[in-house]
Amino acid sequence: MDVDDESNNEMWSGYAAAGENGADDETKSEFTITVPRNSGDLYFTAESYLNGMVPEECQGAYGAPLLLVELYNGYNRLDYKYYPDMLNMPLMVEEGSYSGGTTFTLKVQYKWFINPVREYTVGVYSSQDL
Repeated sequence: MDVDDESNNEMWSGYAAAGENGADDETKSEFTITVPRNSGDLYFTAESYLNGMVPEECQGAYGAPLLLVELYNGYNRLDYKYYPDMLNMPLMVEEGSYSGGTTFTLKVQYKWFINPVREYTVGVYSSQDL
């Protein structure tokens, strides 16, 4: 699923929080999928532009947007990662740890800095037809 031209709402806290003018530039988005059966490992991802696609003067201090991804089953957070987007670090769910009919929610929040276009893709890699 592609997310184009993300709007500006929710505030990050702590490290790398609001910009120099005190305003934040990010929204936490949620994506939900129900897997039809238990078959193979699942890999949940969020990724924006490939490293080097965004001009250096538009990248901000980190050279890439920062990304927070959280994976939930109901209210239970299964895993999370916080990293520069150029690393692409999927969240894995092993085949033996879910069953058919399980609903997963992937929460995604970017810190874009001054990146000019705020677009990304979320996906699930699986041997199943999702």
